[in-house]
Amino acid sequence: MADITKVTEEMELRVKLENFIGALSRQPSDKDIDKTPDGKAFTLPIDFVETTLDELFFGMWQTHSFSYNREFNELIGSIILEVKHPISGEWIKRTGAGGIIIMQDSGATLEQFNSTKKKNALDLSFPKLKAECLKNAAQSLGNIFGRNLNRKKKDSYQPIVKPQVERIKQLAQSNNEENNQPK
Repeated sequence: MADITKVTEEMELRVKLENFIGALSRQPSDKDIDKTPDGKAFTLPIDFVETTLDELFFGMWQTHSFSYNREFNELIGSIILEVKHPISGEWIKRTGAGGIIIMQDSGATLEQFNSTKKKNALDLSFPKLKAECLKNAAQSLGNIFGRNLNRKKKDSYQPIVKPQVERIKQLAQSNNEENNQPK
């Protein structure tokens, strides 16, 4: 018969995994949140995202397969973010996508794009596109990366195993105390 007051290694691992998911599920600090340039939404600066990736994954993250297309006066791109899970050791992949407008002279029409594009537009646009793609990929990892910043309805992470393990430990402690009582 199995001892229901025994916490297994697998249960302990799952609690560690849940604790890490809890860290990913925290909301970013209000001081780290910015408004988008148009003021209609919220965003996190790329420095915050990269630093938080460094902190939570101990620098064990990388990007690859950055690709882009130009559609009229916009650049549309994607990137793959890989993070090494600090508990399981598994590499996790997330794809991020983004789009940005290539700057042109004020008041110019799309038909005038080739003659009105700012001279350094792509110097500014490419790094921003890559940053937006990385931020989008990181968002899928958790709230700490801005997953719920612009959502009206938000769910919150609720651990499942941790409360069970805590209850088992309480039962085990109660049993030990009962067994150690003088008779």
